[in-house]
Order: sequence, then C-alpha cells, then structure tokens
Amino acid sequence: MSTLLQKILMALGRRGIHVPIDEVLGNTYRSLQQYHSIYPAVFNRAADILLAEVEGGATGIEDIPKRMGHLLQMLDRLHREEELDAWAADEVGLPAV
Repeated sequence: MSTLLQKILMALGRRGIHVPIDEVLGNTYRSLQQYHSIYPAVFNRAADILLAEVEGGATGIEDIPKRMGHLLQMLDRLHREEELDAWAADEVGLPAV
C-alpha cells in the first residue's frame, strides 16, 4: 500500500505539486487500505488507472478516495459479470465471451 502512495506522491511531485503530510494524506492512505481489503480482486487494476490519472493531472490527492471508490466499483462489477458469463457458458457448454 505504501508503494502505491509513494508512486502517487512522486507523480504529484513531478507535476510540481507538493503534498503536505496532513489529514488529507492520512485519509487517502486509510481509504486505500480499506479498498484493498474490500476489493482485492480488482485493486491492482484500479490502482494502475488511478496512478495514470494522477500522472496526467486528472486526479489530485484530495480526490483519490472518492475516485478510487468509483474505479473499484466499476471494475468489480465488470469482473463479476465476466465470472457470471464464464459460469453460464460452462453450464450451457458455450464458449466464454
């Protein structure tokens, strides 16, 4: 978890944004920990997307908890749909989509 936060801080630093060690950073770290425990199957994919958004300037440190929640929910929904499609294909004997 600290590696992801470190990458985020480095990306922000490259953009010239200095993040103080304060409540916002603490909340971001805690939210990432909670999301990791809730959505382990899709967390790494969401972290890659989030890091790209931070590097590109679309997401700031204060937006990370909310944005990560949205990304994880979306990816989790897609992951579950893929599993359901694969299960249905196995039951019927069709190739998975």
